[in-house]
Amino acid sequence: MALEAEMATFAAKQAELMQHEGQYVLIAGNEVLGIYVSHTDALTAGYEKMKLQPFLVKRISSIEIVSNYTRDIRTLPCTASIL
Repeated sequence: MALEAEMATFAAKQAELMQHEGQYVLIAGNEVLGIYVSHTDALTAGYEKMKLQPFLVKRISSIEIVSNYTRDIRTLPCTASIL
């Protein structure tokens, strides 16, 4: 499973992360690399620190919200139109 170690790290540290509920955590492997106010800030930091290595950005919340992002834009349909 992709990001298995990062998800396990989040689960193990979720109780202590809850003090930052509503913010975003950046995790690589079994290490929390930072906590950020916005998803964009966490994602930017992830690419700066990890380059193209796997990392997880996850909203800290007591309610699980499922989102899926990919950096492989070739798999997305083109919805743009030229007028």
